Order: sequence, then C-alpha cells, then structure tokens
Amino acid sequence: MRVCGVLKIAAVLFVDFTLLYLGLGVIAAAVITGGIFLYGWGGEYIAVLQKKRIPWDQLSEEEQNKITRVKESLEENVRRVSNRNISDLRVQVVSSDRVSAYAYGRHYVAVTQPLLDSCDEETICAVLGHEIYHVFCLDPVFRKIILANITVFISGLIIAGVYASLGLWILLAVICFLCFLVNVKLSWIFWAACRLISFTISMSRILIQFIYQIVMGPAGYKCEFRADRYSCRLGYSARLADYLVRFAEGHEREKGSFYGIMYAYHPSVCLRLQKLGLQRPALAQGMVSDENGN
Repeated sequence: MRVCGVLKIAAVLFVDFTLLYLGLGVIAAAVITGGIFLYGWGGEYIAVLQKKRIPWDQLSEEEQNKITRVKESLEENVRRVSNRNISDLRVQVVSSDRVSAYAYGRHYVAVTQPLLDSCDEETICAVLGHEIYHVFCLDPVFRKIILANITVFISGLIIAGVYASLGLWILLAVICFLCFLVNVKLSWIFWAACRLISFTISMSRILIQFIYQIVMGPAGYKCEFRADRYSCRLGYSARLADYLVRFAEGHEREKGSFYGIMYAYHPSVCLRLQKLGLQRPALAQGMVSDENGN
C-alpha cells in the first residue's frame, strides 16, 4: 500500500519538475517542486492547526473513554488484518456540522463532534478504518500535492492575467477614445468589460473543478473503493453501510460547493455499496447502540 502511494507521489513530482524545468529553468523547477513536496509531506500539521480541534481535556470523560475504546479496537483489528502497528496514530476531535472523519496525513486522523455524538463505537471504527487505509496509502499527502499543483497553476494564470490585463486596459482606453470620437456611448464598453470579467471568473472555477476531477477522478474512485473494502476486512461492513446511507448521501448534495469540488472524487453511495456487495440498509432500523449505551 505504502509503495503505491510513494510511486504516485514520485510520478507527479517528476512531471512537475520536468515541466517547470522546460519552462522556467532548473533552479525555479527545484525550488517550486521542493515546495510542493514539503507542503504535501508536512501539510498535515498545517491542516491540524487550521481545523477547530477540541482539546482532549475539554472532552467529557465519556467521550474520552469512547475514543480510547475505538482506537484500541482498531489497533487490534489492524494488527490482525495487516500486521501493522497504529499505536502512534493520533485521533483528534474537531468541531464541524458534518458527520464525518478525516485523514490529515501520515500521523493524524480526526472525527467530527457530530460523528462522536451520533454514532456507536463500531460505526466510528468503520469510518476510521476507511481513513486509516488512506493513511497507509499516503492518499492525504497525494491530495495535498495535487492541490499544491493546482495552486501553482492558478498562480501562474493570475500572473499571466496581470500582464494580459495591462494590455487589455490599454486596448480599452484606445477603444474608449475612438468611441468618444465617433460619439458612441461608453456605458456599452464598460458593460462588455464587466461581462468579460464575470465570464472569466466563472470559467476559472469550472477549470479548477475540471482539472481536479480529471486528475483525482479515476484514481480517487479506486482509492475510495479500496478504503471501503479495507474497513470491511476489519469487520465493520454493516456499520460502514449504515454510515454511508445515513450520512454520506447528504454530503453528495454539496457537489456545487467548494467542499464538493475538492472532494468530487468520491463515488456515489449506491456505487460504493454495489462494489462492496452490500445491501442498502433500511434507515428505519436506525443505529444500534453499543453495549455501553453510546
């Protein structure tokens, strides 16, 4: 798992360096590619600081015990299935209105407060088991590198746009002067300029979404299916299906938001259940509480 992740990251960085070398030279290529790698490898610490983490001592004793039991269960099952030790993996609780979990990088995963409050321990294990597979495969690092690439690309477009704008304003000034000479209303010129700017912003958003989906789509789908299967191998297939139907389908309705764009590589819940060979659970059955009533 880790080898495939390393190969994906190395391939992207190699392409980055080659393209930057051809366009900007070896020094710029080395600096920018190195920066992209550092952000991808260490970006989880930035993400941890950005998230609204709830300190451990601010959690109730019941919540602390719940997280401890979840991690102990995952450690045992991961050791049984993969013969890997995840005792150094840190589980954090973050404030959010989403019932979800995240993998930040190589050392951190997080559950949201609503997930901790709404779901029993096995369901939380199912969701974190999915995220642990992403950690093993270095998927969060890969995603950050892709996001860094898009940022560099958009930054290049902005810099090029600054120079293009100077030329555009010069051209617009000339056109306005000519229109003034022939007595044409200047309001039409400014209306056309505003429409052009609006169109450019809309196309930039579509371009970002298109690039991200092209890069992350096929590979992202496979990673999600594999992470789901890994959670099932850990013994949480029923709880994973419950979570997908009860909560993940609501996330699909956010496709038009910025969050939806950045996570557009997630396949639909129906497809995920189909790939796992699981039946769609009846929502009326609800979540089954654990033995401690959580």
